Amino acid sequence: MDTEYRTDNAMDIEKKKIVIEFNVEMETKDGQILRANVYRPDDEEAHPTILIREPYSKDLRPDWGFMSPHLYAREGFAVVLQDVRGSGVSDGTPVFDPGETEDGLETIDWVAKQPWCNGKISMIGLSYYGGTQIQVAQRRPEHLVACAPFMPMGYYFRHSIQLTAPKWFYTQFISAMRLGKFPYDKELLQKMDALMSDSSVVYDLPEYDSRLLTGLPEIPNIEKEGRERIDNLNNAPFWHKNGWEVDVENFDVPCLFGTGWYDGAKPYTLELYGRAKKAKSEKTRENARLIVGPWCHGFTMTRRLNGVDFGPFASWDMFGLYEKVRDWNLHWATGADTPYMHEAPVQTFLMGANEWRGYSEWPPKEAKIVPYYIGSDGHANSRMGDGTLSLTPCGTAESDTYDYDPLDPTPGNEMLHFIEKDEEREDTLVYTTPALTEPVNVTGMVTMKLFAKTDARDTDFFCRIADVFPDGRTLFLASGLVRARYRLAERQPNFIEPGAVYEYEINLSGISNLFLTGHSIRVDICSSSFPEYDRNHNTTDLIGKGIDTVVAHQTILHSAEYPSRILLPVIKAE
Repeated sequence: MDTEYRTDNAMDIEKKKIVIEFNVEMETKDGQILRANVYRPDDEEAHPTILIREPYSKDLRPDWGFMSPHLYAREGFAVVLQDVRGSGVSDGTPVFDPGETEDGLETIDWVAKQPWCNGKISMIGLSYYGGTQIQVAQRRPEHLVACAPFMPMGYYFRHSIQLTAPKWFYTQFISAMRLGKFPYDKELLQKMDALMSDSSVVYDLPEYDSRLLTGLPEIPNIEKEGRERIDNLNNAPFWHKNGWEVDVENFDVPCLFGTGWYDGAKPYTLELYGRAKKAKSEKTRENARLIVGPWCHGFTMTRRLNGVDFGPFASWDMFGLYEKVRDWNLHWATGADTPYMHEAPVQTFLMGANEWRGYSEWPPKEAKIVPYYIGSDGHANSRMGDGTLSLTPCGTAESDTYDYDPLDPTPGNEMLHFIEKDEEREDTLVYTTPALTEPVNVTGMVTMKLFAKTDARDTDFFCRIADVFPDGRTLFLASGLVRARYRLAERQPNFIEPGAVYEYEINLSGISNLFLTGHSIRVDICSSSFPEYDRNHNTTDLIGKGIDTVVAHQTILHSAEYPSRILLPVIKAE
């Protein structure tokens, strides 16, 4: 590795007495009052300041981990924990991610003028908190010296064509309830959980008329926003005008990005890091950093995820995440020579080996792309089939076939789980290597090159990679999909000709997994992962509008002329 991973994060920092001011008011240009809790050392000095813009009510959020205002204040920072517009005790109507830009810029200017702030402001936080950072960073505010966006929300176009409508409304309702705009209603949440598990709700068409909306209180802007995105899928000016796409190349601030291998925001986070490394500003390009742990989305950064134990150093506290983020902010606010700034700029958790690895960049330059070819004797359907995955093309057949019925979609989700039950369906093609005779370290970005044809005008192809244990358990690692109409460009539908062969490139994003001796590498091909992703109706109807469905007869080719293969970034053992 380029740089050894360091565990020594200790710094001799004097712990200070702190004061907390509640509901400190800031008036926006349009007359709305945003309220914040301010945590700071109990003195009359000006301090570097951390801004956390809070979407879920500042008075309800636990004092957690690397976002703990108490810890930062005790170590010499002032911390502003602000309820965003329409949340908690702040005035106004929720505006959601792109609409946070102006409020964020005004807040930074306001904070910089306070007597307890020295004019050096950094921002931290994950998920929605991360989105508030990247929204303002593209505008280059004068006093913003560093950002630490973990698991930031984004990919709005892709989410709009992929996430199911019931799931969208359900998750947004939960968020709105936490925003404090109406009381927590346990009975109503139980009702919604029951509806979500009722196939007659999730599978009914059209999805946007879901009964999930029945009896819910009005949620300002949420339904309007969701419908506008669906209505404008192919309207490029809509996405630019409304700020749904972030201009990372215009950043002029160092960014420490963070995500998890099972985080739904992982693809976007890795993309943001890659774009930051190409930014116009040298400050952004040369100082972009990345941390990826074995975590899912949110605050659950523990050693265990869905029953899988990744060892003690997988957890945020043993990894020293707070100390790293603190060191990051301290360095950019004061110029201090902190321990984290001497560590590898990219730190990722290698599953299987269950240890952290350090690199100079992502994807790691040590990784070499190795193609693994899918093949069969004509029946790769299900894990009981004859599908193979190998370094050289093999198998007697040139293709495999399956039917994809939108009314009986292949199930799936993006969380860490064992998927062998999902692989028992005939509409899932399964390709597996023989048991490995030596470990294989796959670390980097994974891409599937798939040759396929169908008798439909539009369809989806979904690919996932998994680690097969010697006892047959199959651990999901990563996945990706391509919607045929958007295979060439987003927002520019280009329907396919039935029966024609197309080459599809499916991005499975990043992984870091050591496939151990005796394990196998597995690739699955199907046409849905429902209800995690919206099913394709196999028609040319507008997404979210049509109610007609067509059964698509899919052919996956793996011949000399059409060598379907997955490209794995392999790091050779030292």
